[in-house]
Amino acid sequence: MTTTLDLGRLRHPWERPVWALSVLLNLFIALFAVTVAIRGGDWIFGLIPFLAPYEGKIRAAALAVVLTPPVLVFARNSRLARVRGGSVKVTATQIPLVHRRFRELCARAGVDVVPTLWITDEALKVWAHSYSAWQREYVVLGYDVIEKNRADLEDVWSFLLGREIGRLALGHVSVWNEFLVSYVETVPWVHRPLRHVRSYSLDRIGAHLVPEGVRGLIIRTSGRRPLPTVNVPEQIRYALSLTGFWFRLSNLTQEEAHPAVRIQNLYRDGFFDLEADLRRFESPAGGQATGGSA
Repeated sequence: MTTTLDLGRLRHPWERPVWALSVLLNLFIALFAVTVAIRGGDWIFGLIPFLAPYEGKIRAAALAVVLTPPVLVFARNSRLARVRGGSVKVTATQIPLVHRRFRELCARAGVDVVPTLWITDEALKVWAHSYSAWQREYVVLGYDVIEKNRADLEDVWSFLLGREIGRLALGHVSVWNEFLVSYVETVPWVHRPLRHVRSYSLDRIGAHLVPEGVRGLIIRTSGRRPLPTVNVPEQIRYALSLTGFWFRLSNLTQEEAHPAVRIQNLYRDGFFDLEADLRRFESPAGGQATGGSA
């Protein structure tokens, strides 16, 4: 995808260094796996005897790593087929509000070719995600986030769509990018630093395109149904108040960064305007997000 976004400013400063380290680690894992597959693992168990009981699992893991590239090609294309078969394609006459808003966001980002947008209730386990396959880029939005009161949640799903435009613009789902970190992605814990900093980059692009989109992060803590009853100013202040060693440490142990950390980052770096958001959600016009009876 080609855009007019200033990716140098919008990309999180730590993304490139963490990505480079992940690529180097990916190369090491690949060499290790090939060595085990070719020479066997006896030399490993001789050097590290306590691994001997896990010989079968280590050999299986090594074989799985070696097979990752061809599996990646299969996964990318089968995923597209699954999305196409289990989703609604958004067009000017099919869910027009979402279609119009998506095209507005693409225009704001200066997208050269607008990706295909699908909405699904079964082909996605997260709120939204973008992908690529052979000469095709597409965005998938979960039906839950637009199931009811679609206009009332426009700031939420607009922010989610903005993040996915960013994912495509940054090349996170290009075939080469996925291949260069394919082994790292299979190792528990090791993939988390890259996932975190990439998430921060996507948040920055989402906030750039939808500066009123803080509820797009709050929904990750409240869920979709309780969101209209959440006191947004209070939740923002609560998120900004969380500090300390244990809070930061717990963030490092998560598959995805804490929403509170992500909210803190966006206000600190100026992508969200704290005073403007507090005024907006505390005003009568923002009443739908300031709490109330469920």
